[in-house]
Amino acid sequence: MSDDVTSSLLSVESLVQNVAFEPPLAFSGSSPDPESHHEDQAPIASTNIPLWRRVLEYYRPFYILDHLTYKDSKVVLRSWVQVFVGVVLATVPRTSRWIGNATYLMQIMSFIAVSGGKLVQASFNENFVVVLFAVISWLFEVVSLKICNRLRGGITHHQVTQALIDEGSCTVENIASCFESQVYTARYLETRTSVIFIFALIIGIALFGYLDSLKYPRSGFIAGLISLIITLCYTVFYPTFQPMVGLSVIKPLGVGAAIAFAVSVVIFPHTSSYQYLDSTLSILKSLKVESTNNLRFFHSIKPSEGSFSNYKEFKKNVHACKGKIHALDVHVPMIEREFSYSRFNQLHLKSFRALLRSLLHVSSGYDSLYEMIQEKKDWADDNLTRRVSVVSQNGSIASHGDSKFFTTIHESYKQVGEYENNRRVTLLKKKILNLGYQKLTIQELDFVTSIIQTNCSSLIEVTDRGLQGIVSWLENANDFRIFALWPGKWNMHKQRQQESHESLEKVKQNIIEEMETFSSIPKLEELTRQASLNEETLLCLISELSLYLHLCKNHCRHLLRIIDLFLVMDKEQPYPKFLSYFTKGTSSFEDDVPKFEDEDTSFLDSQVQARDPDANAPSNVLNLVGIQVVKVYHFLLHPQLWFLIRAGGVVALAATPYFVRTTAQWYFNNRLVWVVIMTALSTFQTTGQSVYVFGSKLVYSFYGSLLGLVGWYISRGNYYGYPVVCGVIYLYLVYYRHFAKHNLVVPNVLFAVTTILVLGTSFVDLKYSQVANIGSGWRVAYTRFVSVIVGLCIGFLACLFPKPHSSRTDLRRLLAKIISESGTIHCYVSKFALHRVEYPNYHIKTSDDLIVNTTRKNFRRVAKISSLMVALTHEIPISGSWPEAKYAKLHNILYDITLIYFLLLSIFDQVEDPEEWVPIMLRKMGWSSASLNGDLFGMIHMSSDALLTRNQLPKITDSNLSVKHLEILTNRWGIAKGKLRDGFYRAAANSSLEHQSREGDVHESVMENLDFQKIYSHDGQLSNVSLILAHMLFERLDQVMIVVKSLVGEKYDFDISGLEDPEEDSKLLPLK
Repeated sequence: MSDDVTSSLLSVESLVQNVAFEPPLAFSGSSPDPESHHEDQAPIASTNIPLWRRVLEYYRPFYILDHLTYKDSKVVLRSWVQVFVGVVLATVPRTSRWIGNATYLMQIMSFIAVSGGKLVQASFNENFVVVLFAVISWLFEVVSLKICNRLRGGITHHQVTQALIDEGSCTVENIASCFESQVYTARYLETRTSVIFIFALIIGIALFGYLDSLKYPRSGFIAGLISLIITLCYTVFYPTFQPMVGLSVIKPLGVGAAIAFAVSVVIFPHTSSYQYLDSTLSILKSLKVESTNNLRFFHSIKPSEGSFSNYKEFKKNVHACKGKIHALDVHVPMIEREFSYSRFNQLHLKSFRALLRSLLHVSSGYDSLYEMIQEKKDWADDNLTRRVSVVSQNGSIASHGDSKFFTTIHESYKQVGEYENNRRVTLLKKKILNLGYQKLTIQELDFVTSIIQTNCSSLIEVTDRGLQGIVSWLENANDFRIFALWPGKWNMHKQRQQESHESLEKVKQNIIEEMETFSSIPKLEELTRQASLNEETLLCLISELSLYLHLCKNHCRHLLRIIDLFLVMDKEQPYPKFLSYFTKGTSSFEDDVPKFEDEDTSFLDSQVQARDPDANAPSNVLNLVGIQVVKVYHFLLHPQLWFLIRAGGVVALAATPYFVRTTAQWYFNNRLVWVVIMTALSTFQTTGQSVYVFGSKLVYSFYGSLLGLVGWYISRGNYYGYPVVCGVIYLYLVYYRHFAKHNLVVPNVLFAVTTILVLGTSFVDLKYSQVANIGSGWRVAYTRFVSVIVGLCIGFLACLFPKPHSSRTDLRRLLAKIISESGTIHCYVSKFALHRVEYPNYHIKTSDDLIVNTTRKNFRRVAKISSLMVALTHEIPISGSWPEAKYAKLHNILYDITLIYFLLLSIFDQVEDPEEWVPIMLRKMGWSSASLNGDLFGMIHMSSDALLTRNQLPKITDSNLSVKHLEILTNRWGIAKGKLRDGFYRAAANSSLEHQSREGDVHESVMENLDFQKIYSHDGQLSNVSLILAHMLFERLDQVMIVVKSLVGEKYDFDISGLEDPEEDSKLLPLK
């Protein structure tokens, strides 16, 4: 294969099919793609849509009008019943008095811990955490009261009330209400007791912040903060030990949690397995849409057309599908512990999860084919520079101002990556000129693409049909549950199950037949002989056809594995059963991958470790103790710990008026405890999140106050009108809570919470005589809004002092980690390949495989970048706008690198004769070269370290791995015109080739002497594809260095004119 090398490396891939030579139709560019050639240019605003239409679309309530479906109505109904039951309990006098003065907390928690769409077990877990955190906050109150009571000498409630009666402030008849009134005048506040409560508040805030970082449901964190602040700020007034005061908060939170769980059990209950499979079905349907679009694109593709670049939409959409799968992992622990009535037992689900992940990874491989066609197109157009090089420049400043002053500033930045790009072009041109290589023209590329489209389209078409069969079977199987026991339903589901089974059998047979057809070497040889116009088209066709067939067959294999699982389930468990933790079920499904007796992964153990440059290894017990002391010291200095303490201090600052006698009563009478609560819920570590939360809370608190005012004055606080108005308003808010689209869920929640506070506080203060009564309606609304403003301003201090912490830092660190981890994955994949040489029967495990898990962890990190980039869009550009296009480009490159490693791992796992082929593949890939691996790890280390530390990179770096890879191939196999050797030729072909080289009949001789049995064998095609993927890998690693240089800049300004020397060129890339 090594001699379709020149074509493979300097061109490559066409993933194409049945051609009609029409502009690609399936993927229309609907939005600027981060990988486009003009990433830094400002998008052109659309002027075709009238202004009134755009305004109408902006204010259109899509969150209601687009969700009036049965499926969405089930979600809305459950949430609405949850909140409306709370309204009824708050309205009925008897239940309202028993619950306490904060009955509206039930409704608030109904929108924070909304039950609509949640699993039964997830609802139980979430509401259990809500109650647990509320009880923990109550314990802070109990401990603080007890300590303060001891400081006061253990004074009792009887002693205080007797003193009030003796001094004439109260009488025996009204002692209960009078005692409460006297307490909240702050007459019993003392500095020493206030300090105790301040410390308790700081410690509590830090504790709940730490618990929130442990991935508990965030609603528990919010409930804990609300309970902690209210109880501490109100009980600090008491001179006696009164632990029952906290029940006024715990009761509504507990009742609200009980309602939420009860509703999830009674109204449209569904289990974790159902939700997981339903979400999976949604992902598969999205994947089916992309598969259909990809098929249409494949049939209409023509590389010479400008619309060919629309393939990037496919890459972006499939990437989005893959990103959704990670969120489903939260269901896995709950599936193992729940009771369900399902066709999927735990063993079936475990197998399906592993197969689904692999299918998504394989499905995303098609975009790499389009990338290679694009590269070949660039080569045909004499565009030898890297397509990423545009990112290394400063870009257009159209979106940031067009004055000459700012233009001059932008142009003052020095170019980066100039040496690498110039070097690449020079070396490749000289090399190809020396080889006598005639590059493929764009017309020939169209021709090669059309050949594959015309003759091989049925293989990619059958994958689309296979995916449709899987979607249909899974949809029917997941619906076959408890509701099938209704009269007449059971037979209907049985019939659907039988039809799905027969459909899958047909699809499976079609896939097997197509795979057998395109495994026929005579057929592929005939196709190759008929389609080859010259040597260049021959090499391009072999490489593209090998890659196309590999991806389609690999896709078919993964589809077949899922189909086999479903067919086994139809045989073993055709009908649903009751399943629990104690009845996990059985499964005879076995992977088609042979099992190796020794599952030991010790060959992956690292033989390197970090050292302390300032100390040798510990030599005595004192050194061991010192190491632990140093670890504790570093933990105490950890930025996260100090942020939590700082956040507690900021919240204590907002609560200070409650702990000072001169201001405590005024704060209490005006219900300004929500200033403190808003401060606690507005402390974020990064400025991007803080800015977004500040703006959204300000705007949606205003909207919520207005909506609450309108609702209050319509109901007029009537016992009958109030719940009716609340029912209508809350129905609207439930739709908004579930379906309104925002970057974070903050606006959805705060809009509802503010409305509830205005309505609930007004009703409580109007109907019941309270010590702190601020009236109803207008005053409640503006008090709430002012509380939000003050709380936001104070909470913003947590991210500003002692210094602002930007989300940009977190993003850079995460990207640096991903780059660094790529080196680890590179080692793992190479170790796996070498291990298979020694143990040919060793294969990756379907689940819990260390290498696969490491790769998936990197995929999760890549997916996390998108959420971080959202926060960055809201940061204030103090010194300049954030280079979003460059980071987006780096994000996409790292995604490609991780995907390529996954595909290479899959290839090494599929080799049938690893003893013969793996060493050949490693040599062709350049992975057996110490110098190339050294350069690879050097680039990974330099780029990740530069991104982490913001240090500049040297001006001269060898970020030309792809060119060095070509050099290794030329040196090893001597790729020159008429001198093609690589083991894919029949015996005694070399002398004939050399003779034909002199005669000028290279192409005919090559066609006669090519060993098609070897080229198109299973392992031969894998060898071809591994070389192509290796080239793609090196190309993207080169791009990483250039993009990082464009971010951090360059240093060591060596004069590159001294390097423009033909002798130096020959040292780097020998010319033959």
